[in-house]
Amino acid sequence: MEDFVRALNEEDLTINISPKGFVDLASNTSAHDPQKNIVWTTDAKIELPIILKKFGQGSETPLTLMDQWQISLARYGDQPALS
Repeated sequence: MEDFVRALNEEDLTINISPKGFVDLASNTSAHDPQKNIVWTTDAKIELPIILKKFGQGSETPLTLMDQWQISLARYGDQPALS
Protein backbone atom coordinates (compact mmCIF):
# COMPACT_ATOMS: atom_id res chain seq x y z
CA MET A 1 0.00 0.00 0.00
CA GLU A 2 2.94 2.34 0.68
CA ASP A 3 4.09 2.05 -2.94
CA PHE A 4 0.61 2.93 -4.13
CA VAL A 5 0.45 5.99 -1.88
CA ARG A 6 3.95 7.02 -2.98
CA ALA A 7 2.82 6.72 -6.63
CA LEU A 8 -0.15 8.97 -5.87
CA ASN A 9 2.24 11.68 -4.66
CA GLU A 10 4.54 11.63 -7.69
CA GLU A 11 3.83 14.49 -10.07
CA ASP A 12 4.49 12.60 -13.30
CA LEU A 13 1.92 9.84 -12.68
CA THR A 14 -1.80 9.61 -13.29
CA ILE A 15 -3.98 6.94 -11.75
CA ASN A 16 -7.15 5.84 -13.50
CA ILE A 17 -9.88 4.06 -11.54
CA SER A 18 -13.64 4.39 -11.39
CA PRO A 19 -15.25 6.03 -8.36
CA LYS A 20 -16.67 2.66 -7.26
CA GLY A 21 -13.27 1.01 -7.72
CA PHE A 22 -11.66 3.73 -5.61
CA VAL A 23 -14.17 3.20 -2.79
CA ASP A 24 -13.71 -0.59 -3.00
CA LEU A 25 -9.91 -0.22 -2.95
CA ALA A 26 -9.77 0.27 0.82
CA SER A 27 -11.94 -2.76 1.57
CA ASN A 28 -10.03 -5.03 -0.83
CA THR A 29 -6.57 -4.51 0.67
CA SER A 30 -4.91 -7.16 2.81
CA ALA A 31 -2.54 -6.62 5.73
CA HIS A 32 -0.96 -10.00 4.94
CA ASP A 33 -0.09 -9.00 1.36
CA PRO A 34 -0.35 -5.20 0.89
CA GLN A 35 0.09 -5.33 -2.91
CA LYS A 36 -2.74 -7.82 -3.47
CA ASN A 37 -5.73 -6.20 -5.21
CA ILE A 38 -3.69 -3.03 -5.82
CA VAL A 39 -0.82 -4.18 -8.02
CA TRP A 40 -2.10 -7.68 -8.82
CA THR A 41 -5.19 -9.80 -8.22
CA THR A 42 -6.59 -13.27 -8.82
CA ASP A 43 -10.19 -12.08 -8.52
CA ALA A 44 -11.81 -11.13 -11.83
CA LYS A 45 -14.28 -8.88 -9.99
CA ILE A 46 -11.59 -6.61 -8.51
CA GLU A 47 -10.84 -3.38 -10.37
CA LEU A 48 -7.14 -2.52 -10.31
CA PRO A 49 -5.96 1.06 -10.65
CA ILE A 50 -4.17 1.81 -13.90
CA ILE A 51 -1.05 3.85 -13.20
CA LEU A 52 0.32 5.79 -16.17
CA LYS A 53 3.08 8.29 -16.59
CA LYS A 54 2.09 11.66 -18.00
CA PHE A 55 4.98 11.75 -20.49
CA GLY A 56 7.41 9.30 -22.14
CA GLN A 57 7.50 5.54 -21.64
CA GLY A 58 4.54 4.33 -19.67
CA SER A 59 2.24 7.07 -20.96
CA GLU A 60 0.58 5.11 -23.77
CA THR A 61 -3.13 4.38 -23.39
CA PRO A 62 -3.54 0.75 -22.31
CA LEU A 63 -5.46 -1.65 -24.53
CA THR A 64 -7.63 -4.56 -23.48
CA LEU A 65 -7.46 -7.84 -25.34
CA MET A 66 -10.71 -6.98 -27.12
CA ASP A 67 -9.31 -3.55 -28.14
CA GLN A 68 -6.29 -5.25 -29.69
CA TRP A 69 -8.52 -7.83 -31.38
CA GLN A 70 -10.59 -5.07 -33.03
CA ILE A 71 -7.43 -3.31 -34.23
CA SER A 72 -6.07 -6.54 -35.72
CA LEU A 73 -9.42 -7.36 -37.29
CA ALA A 74 -9.62 -3.94 -38.95
CA ARG A 75 -6.03 -4.17 -40.16
CA TYR A 76 -5.86 -7.83 -41.27
CA GLY A 77 -9.51 -8.93 -41.43
CA ASP A 78 -9.50 -9.60 -45.18
CA GLN A 79 -6.41 -11.86 -45.03
CA PRO A 80 -6.54 -15.61 -44.35
CA ALA A 81 -5.62 -16.80 -40.88
CA LEU A 82 -2.53 -18.93 -40.39
CA SER A 83 -3.17 -22.51 -39.40
